[in-house]
Amino acid sequence: MSEKAVIDNKEEFNILQDIAMETLSQETIERIGEDIEISNKYLDIIMEYIKKLRRGRYKKEMIEGFMRMIRRNKEIVVRVMIKHRGKGKCLCEDEEFQKYYQVEWKEKRCGVIEIIRREKAMEEVVDSEEGVEEMIEWFDKIYNIKEIEGQTLYFDKRLIEEEGLIKKEKEELFKERISIIDWKCEIDPFFTRKKILCLRGIKKYKTSNGPIEIQVTLESKEGIEIKTIIYKKGDDLRKDEGAEISFNIFNVIWKRFLNKNYGITINNKEIIGQAKTYGVIALREGGIIEKIGCTPMKVLCKIHRELTCCIDGRIYEEYSQNGCLECSKQLNIEKKNIENKIKLIESLVGGFIGGYIIGLRDRHLENMKIDLCESTFFHIDFGYLLNERPKFDANLFAIPSVLRNQLQEIVINQNQITMNCWDIFLLLSSKSFIILRRNNEMILNLLLLVFSFIDGFSIDLITNTIKNSFHILDSEPLATNKLLDDILSVSFQKIIKDNQHEVLSWIRNN
Repeated sequence: MSEKAVIDNKEEFNILQDIAMETLSQETIERIGEDIEISNKYLDIIMEYIKKLRRGRYKKEMIEGFMRMIRRNKEIVVRVMIKHRGKGKCLCEDEEFQKYYQVEWKEKRCGVIEIIRREKAMEEVVDSEEGVEEMIEWFDKIYNIKEIEGQTLYFDKRLIEEEGLIKKEKEELFKERISIIDWKCEIDPFFTRKKILCLRGIKKYKTSNGPIEIQVTLESKEGIEIKTIIYKKGDDLRKDEGAEISFNIFNVIWKRFLNKNYGITINNKEIIGQAKTYGVIALREGGIIEKIGCTPMKVLCKIHRELTCCIDGRIYEEYSQNGCLECSKQLNIEKKNIENKIKLIESLVGGFIGGYIIGLRDRHLENMKIDLCESTFFHIDFGYLLNERPKFDANLFAIPSVLRNQLQEIVINQNQITMNCWDIFLLLSSKSFIILRRNNEMILNLLLLVFSFIDGFSIDLITNTIKNSFHILDSEPLATNKLLDDILSVSFQKIIKDNQHEVLSWIRNN
């Protein structure tokens, strides 16, 4: 990618402002197409932005700009192809788009791809559309069998060494744990920009809705690389997708206000909240989630092998107090260097303030993760958003108690600041909240695009949730005090909820 193609933070912030203010230009949409990372990040928002526009000249310009954007790179076309398989998201569902290009919406055939097919362009990409459906069928097939280990989907039949296998029927091959699709474009349809070789079933979880873990084998100039994805059914992953887009938006805004006296200077560097994010692709039923952490996961204690490099809050709490010296060493924040302590605090702030704004609920220990290799915290499982909640719920800041206690004991002396890490977390949370609150109208307009196509998420619900999260009718000091009250409130409910979830987990596994 050329230096010119990369969109920096300032330009990304301006793009989001244009979308929020309905002043996006055709040239800007085309410009987005020059940066694959940015186009992938905001593809959903751009399509929803165009769909929401009133019919007229401006909408036609945006539709034309969108088509020019995706023609710039076949990777974007592949992403559109995948996005079409989600509910209510693709631009080809828009009536004006259909009239303008004389296409129909079809569940298994994207109208945007049909236009490119007519132009006889990117043939290796459009010819792979059937492969998308075959891939989803494969996901569903292995999801519904008990033993998924070793089930392999090849994206190129040339990868199969035994030639006789290729001639067998699909069902016969599947019994031998082999499936093949004709994926001419070679592009990874998920979360990287590399050539995809195959998918391989690893394990099926015993948790609710039983997600499955799949190994992705990729190839690049550097050689072979292994990643891991999760395939999940039963949940509306448009919520997870929307939450991750929201966190990305918050990160852009926070970064835009760095070094402008909004953050805290530690170790000669100004810090602010930054939410750790990961990729989600919502499909018709469930979808695909990028798994954070090493592949394969590193085991950090020979005795307690459940302690890997990416763990949930329950394992963190349990293994921090199990008396094992190696577990204690791996989970002791005090032993981390200053950079990693800062990264952990930034991600805690980003995750919890971001979750606070979008009304993220159902926060128990197994829905919170810590990446020990990266020293970062992140949320998973966004089934309850906009203050929807299960029958019993903890507060919005259900921070793992072991993390809180450790942060209270660690003192940092830097740049004339002497504070314990918990106080730094509180101060940084306040400052990060204020930055977002001062951009609340921009955020509301963007989140209306992010969440409005999800069943049950009305404009009023989205609007009221965001305004209430920012305490918009209060002064800035009062709103910040209310935030701090929520953080500092003793969460007796959290203790009960964690215990309740522990009982349910025991029932599932026994």
